Amino acid sequence: MYMRTEKSALVVCRSETNDLYYRGYRMSDGATIDLYDVYRQPGGFVAVNAPDNARYVITRDGFQLIQNGTVVLNESAVEVGPEQGVQAPVTQAASMVVLGSTSGVGPDARGYGTEQPAVISMGSCPNAISQIVWRDWGASVAHGSGLGCVQTGQPPRYALVASDIGMCQGVLAYRTLQISTNPPQDICHW
Repeated sequence: MYMRTEKSALVVCRSETNDLYYRGYRMSDGATIDLYDVYRQPGGFVAVNAPDNARYVITRDGFQLIQNGTVVLNESAVEVGPEQGVQAPVTQAASMVVLGSTSGVGPDARGYGTEQPAVISMGSCPNAISQIVWRDWGASVAHGSGLGCVQTGQPPRYALVASDIGMCQGVLAYRTLQISTNPPQDICHW
């Protein structure tokens, strides 16, 4: 479902893993919010932002922001889609899933905590893979292939398998990464 009001735009989508998520955009300052605790209710959806004790109630008429039991925002819809009774195609959640977490990997790390990274590194050549191409990003398992870092000679090609989608440091992420034949590693809780 997508909606536009005079002040906001929002979508409620279903990911490849069959989970609902909400993304809101405030036009006045470009602020966004992504929520992954979303459920269907009669006539619409509810997205929950537990840290703020807030609920976004979305219907075809508009949406309300209810915080601590009080309606703090009530916006009427000026555009809504898809049309009632029309099944929207399922789209991949590619832009919603990141690779692990940046906590614990050090200040020189690259790629972790980002969407479909082309490079992952813990800050040194022996721990770096570049030119990564991903397939199935947003699905329950994503497969990638990239080149290892070497000082001289032909760089080795590594197969990557990202899996275990779930909440990681407050964002939706692949929490496990396997590089070639090495055992899968927890990349959420370093």
